[in-house]
Amino acid sequence: MKFKVISFLFVMIILLSSSASHATIIGHWGFEEGSGTIAVDSINGLNGTISNASYTSGIIGNYALAFNGSNSFVEVAYNALLNPDTVAISLWFNPLGSQLTHADLLDKGHGWETDPYFGGYVLQYDGDTSSIGAHYGNGSIFPSVNSGEGYKDNQWHHIVANLGSDGLDIFMDGVLIESAASAGPIVDNDSPLYFGMHRTLGRYFNGSIDEINIYDTALTQDEVNRLYGSSPVPEPASMLLFGTGLVGAVLRRRRK
Repeated sequence: MKFKVISFLFVMIILLSSSASHATIIGHWGFEEGSGTIAVDSINGLNGTISNASYTSGIIGNYALAFNGSNSFVEVAYNALLNPDTVAISLWFNPLGSQLTHADLLDKGHGWETDPYFGGYVLQYDGDTSSIGAHYGNGSIFPSVNSGEGYKDNQWHHIVANLGSDGLDIFMDGVLIESAASAGPIVDNDSPLYFGMHRTLGRYFNGSIDEINIYDTALTQDEVNRLYGSSPVPEPASMLLFGTGLVGAVLRRRRK
């Protein structure tokens, strides 16, 4: 019986690790602090500083951050980890009725007064069309994909954008909306990462944002489905550690 239990648990470890995401997560900001001015990154310690944003009810967990559309933002200091050749961005957003023509959900310093100009990446809400554009800089242009119109209903929506060497995709609420071939890798820049604004142009977002995840590889449809199902995509190493711990716990229990 003991052998059967151990065998079953090791099979579960293999299944869990084989089904885990191939993408490495760079940062996760869940906004579960509930107070204070620090947005904690639970992966690599890329903590952000909160300015004029307030805590509100979240779509996942207890809290999200509410941005007022005029001076609210989070700034994550520059770190080379945030400059991969490909980036996958996952987040939940709830837009309020009044928006600027360009309002940045997430911005890594693309465009004006960044070095280089055609670098970085951005998720940008269009207040005129209620659509979201996902862009990145490849050194000469900003390749992009778009969600299409209709995201102005004061409801939570989930977005995933793949940008860079692995191609371009934009998923809305688990559905692939648009894809395009890669136009080369993301060109690094020297900018911090911002939630809710553009580094130099303002472009403040009005609404709530929750559960930001950034990965260094494009996410698949299955991985998007898991994120949209309110379950963060686990790291293979994390799943193996979980399984190994489970085996150890069972063995310790049986020895008692």
